[in-house]
Amino acid sequence: MTGKILFRRLLKTLGYTIAGVVLLLLSALVLFQLSSQETRRDLLIGAVETATGGTLQVGTPFRLELGRELLLEVAGLQLQSPEGKPWFDAQQARLHFPLLPLLLHRRLELTLQLEKSHLYLGKEETGGEGTSLPFTPVPVEIRLSKLEVLQFADDKDGKARPVASLDHALLREEQGAILLDLKGNYSGFPLQMKTVSSTEKPNPAGNRNIRLSGTLGRLQLSGEGWQAPWSGDAIPHFEVHLRMKAPGLRIFNGRLFAGLPDMGPLEAGLQLKWDGTLSAHALSLRLRDKAVELDAKGRIADLLTGKGMEIRLQASSARPVELLKRWGIEIPPVLKRLEASALLHGNYARPALGKIRIDGRGEHLTLQASGKLADLLTGQGLELPLQLHSSDAAALLEALGASAPAGLHRLELSGRLLGPWRQTSLRALELQLTGEELAFRSTGELDNLFDPAHLKLQLEGDGTAEGQPLKVAMKLDRKASPPITFHIAGPGMELNGKGSFQVNQEQWRAELEIDGSARDLARIGKLLEVELNPVEPVRARTRLVLEPGRLLLQKLEFSAGRNDLGGDLAFTRPRSGKLQVQGNLESEVLDLSELIPKEKRMEIKFVDKGEEVPLSELQKAAQKQLFTDEPIELGWLETMDTRIRFRFGELRNHRVLLKRLEGSLALQERQLDLHIDKGIGGGKPVKGEFHLDGTAAPVKWSLRSELSDADLATLLPGFQLPPKSGTLSLKLDLHSRGNTPAAILAGLEGNKTLLLRDTPFAFTQPNELGRSLLSRLDPAGAKQGRDRIECAALYVEFADGMARTPRKIAVQFPEVTWLGDGVLDLKTEQISLKMTPYPRTGLGLSLGGIADIVAVSGTLSRPYIIVNPSGALLTSLSLTAAAATGGTSLLIHGLLDRNLVSGDVCGPIFSGEEPGKKPATAKPRNKTKKTSNLDILDQE
Repeated sequence: MTGKILFRRLLKTLGYTIAGVVLLLLSALVLFQLSSQETRRDLLIGAVETATGGTLQVGTPFRLELGRELLLEVAGLQLQSPEGKPWFDAQQARLHFPLLPLLLHRRLELTLQLEKSHLYLGKEETGGEGTSLPFTPVPVEIRLSKLEVLQFADDKDGKARPVASLDHALLREEQGAILLDLKGNYSGFPLQMKTVSSTEKPNPAGNRNIRLSGTLGRLQLSGEGWQAPWSGDAIPHFEVHLRMKAPGLRIFNGRLFAGLPDMGPLEAGLQLKWDGTLSAHALSLRLRDKAVELDAKGRIADLLTGKGMEIRLQASSARPVELLKRWGIEIPPVLKRLEASALLHGNYARPALGKIRIDGRGEHLTLQASGKLADLLTGQGLELPLQLHSSDAAALLEALGASAPAGLHRLELSGRLLGPWRQTSLRALELQLTGEELAFRSTGELDNLFDPAHLKLQLEGDGTAEGQPLKVAMKLDRKASPPITFHIAGPGMELNGKGSFQVNQEQWRAELEIDGSARDLARIGKLLEVELNPVEPVRARTRLVLEPGRLLLQKLEFSAGRNDLGGDLAFTRPRSGKLQVQGNLESEVLDLSELIPKEKRMEIKFVDKGEEVPLSELQKAAQKQLFTDEPIELGWLETMDTRIRFRFGELRNHRVLLKRLEGSLALQERQLDLHIDKGIGGGKPVKGEFHLDGTAAPVKWSLRSELSDADLATLLPGFQLPPKSGTLSLKLDLHSRGNTPAAILAGLEGNKTLLLRDTPFAFTQPNELGRSLLSRLDPAGAKQGRDRIECAALYVEFADGMARTPRKIAVQFPEVTWLGDGVLDLKTEQISLKMTPYPRTGLGLSLGGIADIVAVSGTLSRPYIIVNPSGALLTSLSLTAAAATGGTSLLIHGLLDRNLVSGDVCGPIFSGEEPGKKPATAKPRNKTKKTSNLDILDQE
């Protein structure tokens, strides 16, 4: 054999060995990084084909020995493309080629060893159809040491980045027996593979056994099969049964697997067969996850091209909301179960889905769809008719976070989803709503559903609501002017809007100018299912801005009658997190008494003339509690964070008027804080704060407020008091824990202090009840037509489930001072209070007709005012009052024993200061024997 022929064969063997064996064995694993099977095939064949037209650079020193064997050793080796891009390099390469076996036995034996080598993967090279590599059954051994596989990045610098590395690789073939052993890593995951073709004597058919095992990332691979004997240059027939297991879908790191949720575990198996065509039979896949169960079975006639692919897919999920969220799709929790099936067929270049069927079930809806998809990659040939039905549409819309028209029952939605992906449209769209007073039908179409830049919507509908016409028209088209228009006209209300729609790459923004009107506020209340007064006219205007995850209400203007509300609000929902609400609200006049129906007044029964109130009637009243055990809905604490500043020129309800009120409302991490920074009440400064701690169990509540010497007529216009009707001072310092109104009341701690001066008695108890009671408390004043309280004071201490009056209760008239005490059981709402009259010294007026005792009994929901109680009720009241105070305090001794009932008894009760030390001359008046049973209040 001439040296020329030998050298040419060496070069051919070297080229095929490096470009063929290395690329075929390793690139199939590395090229998962790329986006499609078609690209991987082109890259692989392109590298092999172009290698023949590239350049081979050999470094120095170059060593060549020719004796009994040929030894070729180079210090540097680089294979480049015709454009000069590196494909492969090695710091050192050695080739051992024995000559005697070749000359004597015509058998080729060679050993190739590469150290610190690199394999580069171009990002743009492509090849033609390619040719198959010849395989010759000659003894070959290839060893690789520290091979790094790099890929050119998309960066401007064009530098190659590491993708994989092999610490050790061995390929040896001798007499048809193959050994492949490699170790390394790929994208940070371990890579290990070992394939053995048995060297034992072949069976009668000449086949050899094959065993395979390894780890590819997190995929564990094992298999066994057989290999036919080599014949010529063709790859021998083989058949291998493969089994694969992985803890989840993310088998490797990298671009291809980065977007996959790590669902698992995963099991798969197939029968790999080569008979001139590589095929997969008995293919099966089984995935089990808490959110989904997936099964796949089928075959692929040509594994390299995907031709003859038929795989049946079946999936079911009892947690569809969680499943879709893992894939980056968030939907409201309306679906409880989802089932889907399809047939995957076609090839890798054009995979298709046939016999698609989707069934969804929820508490208030059913969803059905069936159809086909001709090209899974592009969405061409998508035809998917769908139907959505709900027999409780109001509950469905509420679950979706939308308000539903009153009396809405049924909702029917149908349409046809058509492809391709970039131009997905929903045609033949039809919506029907049916309710008690509603019948509505609309039709339309939606184009470019997944392409905001070209989204088009047209919807028109009409019907009746409450027996009156209802019309809806909506249009969205970026090419139109204006791009967005809508009009809604219904019973007693109208809403119009127009605006623009911009798209910039993945960002979009819609701006709408919206104005609306309603016949009266009650119409809006009915729509929102809130009882409101029929205030008219109602106008609203705002500039609405919509962005991904964000909604802005700018320049909000709302008016109802003489009431107004304006400001700016921003609603933001991050991809993962709570709804964020920020902004400011302002109003010149906001009269809640005009907007909201007046509350029903408490029912108070008045018993006079010594009438006895049966205890059974009081017990019956105690069965109905004002504060219920129904849990307070606090779920909203976890769904949003809020920070709003507010300013109100006038804020009033049915009783109270506050002016120039400024403050803030903040909700952060389930803690709510309401601060009134400044304001005016009754001509005096008012401040207050409310705090709710939702992180505690049960929830913590606290309230603090203070107001001094406020003008009653100005502060409380709801009572229609004449000017200069006295003053009011108030201090509140309360806190509690509980998740229900009853628990909050029962757990109250703190105190409340109230002081009235120079006040009409009608303020406390108006109408006939007030006049009847006044005649028994201050008969002289009642005869003279005088309706005035010099002062009234109350100090209540809340502790241990009871509300007590340790400083007494005082009501002072010109001729008489009433002192008393009582207790309120915060758990049962039972009231026990009694008051006794004390003549004011030196006045010398007749007290005829005055009551001996006035008591309050019953409950908060139905209190009784009883004049001159007797019998068991009187005894009960006396014992309860004594227990409430636990004995007479120094303050009470001062009131009773130092003649201060003739002076100011209210100041000490309000302030808690001990009265001055003066001789006491006042004594309780014993009118009849009936009062002899009464002791001085709270004797120890």
